[in-house]
Amino acid sequence: MWKKLLKPFLFIIITASLTFLGKSTEGMKYVCNLFGKSPSDKDIEHYCLFSFLIGITISSGALPIYYYKIDRENKKLLEIIEQSVIETKGTLLSALRINLTIHDLDFDVRVFTKEKKILTFNWLTGKKYLVINNYNALTKSKNLKGLRFQCHPKQEGIVGITYKKKEIIFDPDISTSTVDYNTTPEQKQATIGTKFIMAIPLFHKINKVSAIVSFDSQVAVNISERDESKWRTLVVNFAKTIHNTTTHLKN
Repeated sequence: MWKKLLKPFLFIIITASLTFLGKSTEGMKYVCNLFGKSPSDKDIEHYCLFSFLIGITISSGALPIYYYKIDRENKKLLEIIEQSVIETKGTLLSALRINLTIHDLDFDVRVFTKEKKILTFNWLTGKKYLVINNYNALTKSKNLKGLRFQCHPKQEGIVGITYKKKEIIFDPDISTSTVDYNTTPEQKQATIGTKFIMAIPLFHKINKVSAIVSFDSQVAVNISERDESKWRTLVVNFAKTIHNTTTHLKN
């Protein structure tokens, strides 16, 4: 990591030094004296001009090229990560279809993390929210950008309740469920058409929830007691992998 930070730092130092020497005859004389040379004033002027031109060339050419290269490498890395996420999800789906004998099983995966806004009215009232992070590699249905659920002091939706209880919660068909999940009209509108949903808490410290990973589908998924342990094992491992991976992905 330090090597990646060192390169641009050295570029900046070298560029600044060359530009400074290009503007300072006294500075150039000092550098020349360090190497045991005593050039004439005319040579000093030539050295200054040369140093200034080199500094400008690096700052206007080499640095942009360097950062362009870094940007391209990052994009390639993100493409690799995204493809890995897609393949991981496909592997999970295949495993679930085989173990649960649900041949048409499919779902969208969402990651909810704590809202990081500080200077807001919610901060003054003590309210905390979990906000959705949509990733193209994990979702096929509509993008739910901006969707959030209160998790403190009240809990909204399965996501908020999962955060409070710190345990996996799922509903085979939320559209016909008699359970009141305390969702707002806006949340109901945003999630209309959703049937199956499962939310999994992930922890970064003992008993401290860092994120909620949810699985939702527009078809009902009935999980028998016999299959529930298989489902839990598979999706929890997948959720941990996805949460660690998607920190590198953009919404």
